[in-house]
Amino acid sequence: MISIRVCSILTLLRHREFGAGYMVSILDPGVDVDAIRLPDIAAKNHHAFSFADRDDPGDPEAPTRRDIKRLVSVGRQIAGPGSDAVILIHCAAGISRSPAAAFIFFCLHLGPGREQEALEMAAASREVSGIWPNDLMVRYADEIMGRNGAMVHALAEWKQHR
Repeated sequence: MISIRVCSILTLLRHREFGAGYMVSILDPGVDVDAIRLPDIAAKNHHAFSFADRDDPGDPEAPTRRDIKRLVSVGRQIAGPGSDAVILIHCAAGISRSPAAAFIFFCLHLGPGREQEALEMAAASREVSGIWPNDLMVRYADEIMGRNGAMVHALAEWKQHR
């Protein structure tokens, strides 16, 4: 079973004891994500993404389908079924983009039909008490992973009860 910790950029150093072998950074365009890699993470195990926390696909800084296809590809490599990877995922605040990435990774790990469980696991992996996973990231991942709306539905239902 994979282990994921979701946090903000400001609290990265607090999570060195988590023992992550992989790090996923999702920060706004223009931020040098390589400069914030924890010293214990090998460069080849640091996966950096550059897009803003936007839900409108027409926004030029929003995640693109290509960005999320790459995120899903990374997830398949390190978080697929049978993996026992320890992964630290962060964005600026640890509220939207990184929880969405954790949800995607848990969906890949658990397989189809367990989207609600994957979302609960992503919520449990967070550092902060309130998360609001990025809808556009989840919508693209749902399409790319062929989940036929199951991830989108699980997220909409979860948000309705928060």
